Amino acid sequence: MNPTPTAARPDHATNGADGAPRVVVPADIDAPDRIAWGLSFRQLAILAAGTAPLWLAYTRFEPLLPGLAWVGIAILVTAVTLTATLGRRDGLPLDVWVRHGLALHAGPRVLAPGIPEPGRPLVTTSPDRPVVPAPLRARAVELAPDGTLHVNGTARAVIACGTTGVTLRTGTEQAGLLVGLDLAMPSSLEVTAVAQSQGFIVNNPTPERIRLAPALNLPDEDIAAFLAAWPNILDTAIGAT
Repeated sequence: MNPTPTAARPDHATNGADGAPRVVVPADIDAPDRIAWGLSFRQLAILAAGTAPLWLAYTRFEPLLPGLAWVGIAILVTAVTLTATLGRRDGLPLDVWVRHGLALHAGPRVLAPGIPEPGRPLVTTSPDRPVVPAPLRARAVELAPDGTLHVNGTARAVIACGTTGVTLRTGTEQAGLLVGLDLAMPSSLEVTAVAQSQGFIVNNPTPERIRLAPALNLPDEDIAAFLAAWPNILDTAIGAT
């Protein structure tokens, strides 16, 4: 008798000990694809950019320098190219690390919110610290009724989203992200306003539900303080309605 066939599970989808779906992410998920000789396309491009000009210069200007001079130049260029190709710093490829450093050096060090006006600085600077800040621009400046985000005057739309961030957590953590306090009436907006005015961080995912935040690392004493204040929060919010 043939065994009953079962559907094969993908390697990245498993169930934890609590039965909740989990996603196993490989440790090298961000590693680039290896193209040749164990090197990525970026590394091969750096090697080509470093060695090709040297070879072209040697084939064209070889008679102008003695052989030992060309050997010395080749050793120096090869050492710099290999360092840029294989080197790493702070968990980043060396060329990426250098590029980030140059971008940070060239960019403004001080940002201030607001819209710059001609002849009027965003903030007043002192003579001992004449630092003129650049405008701090929010990533999303407007949310249209149809859900379109406007970023610096450009419309953006969310076309896809996934649940990988949830399935990376344990079943207990998944439940903790979804658990909330249910209300008998759709007044979560008023309850949220009262709770926030008393210093509690809460949100209202539905008109009848309140959730504490941050859900996964909220200290026990904060939970106890919220539960002690919960009757007063409800009385105040319901009285306001």
